[in-house]
Amino acid sequence: MKQLAWLFFAVAVASAQEPTPPVEPPKPPPDEAADLLKKIEDKFLAAADFSVKVAMDVNANGKGHFDVIIKSKATGLFKLAMDGKMMDHPAKAAMNCDGKNARMTGDRGTKQVEAGADTGKNFVRLFILAGVMPALEGTMNLPKGMDLAKFKVTDAKVDGEEEVGGVKAKVISYVTGATGSPLKFEVKVWVDPVGLTVLKREMKDPAGNQTAETYSEWKTDQKIADTEFAAPGK
Repeated sequence: MKQLAWLFFAVAVASAQEPTPPVEPPKPPPDEAADLLKKIEDKFLAAADFSVKVAMDVNANGKGHFDVIIKSKATGLFKLAMDGKMMDHPAKAAMNCDGKNARMTGDRGTKQVEAGADTGKNFVRLFILAGVMPALEGTMNLPKGMDLAKFKVTDAKVDGEEEVGGVKAKVISYVTGATGSPLKFEVKVWVDPVGLTVLKREMKDPAGNQTAETYSEWKTDQKIADTEFAAPGK
């Protein structure tokens, strides 16, 4: 019996002296980042309507700050209003789509294009994937009838987790742009994986222009009246 007890003691000591192999944290599935971005995109494309506020800092041949309000409806209506300063000079722009025409007004004048069946969807995709400025500029310059089926997310990866406004956010970096086009946006977003919203974004375009956006007051299915989407002066 003494020999048996000694044997158990010896085994226990030997086991305690063996180094414990390091435990590696679980690696996220390769498609986790792309899947999460797709869920956020699908959520807002499917919503009857949504609205959000954005605080946007711009660094493009000078620095600026804008407060932005965006509203959109699944019926193809949308509006974007931004007001702030660029290089300490007041600046503003607005874009409204009433389902027939998309009209942009601002310090650079007025531009209007006929809205196609996919114009509203294109606006939402550009905004969710690339941010305010690509949504503003891209929507007005897409040919009528062109959808964004070729507008893809590539090289998406989860860079970790950070707390943003009390929310444990996933940090995702990716490149987005149209297949075969040199126009690509380098993007990093902080997203709420539970609420499926974008909390923060950093974006760099091919010209080196950069924006940093912070989002607040995401709301969906509010029954926004169609009259809110009429262009100013109409």
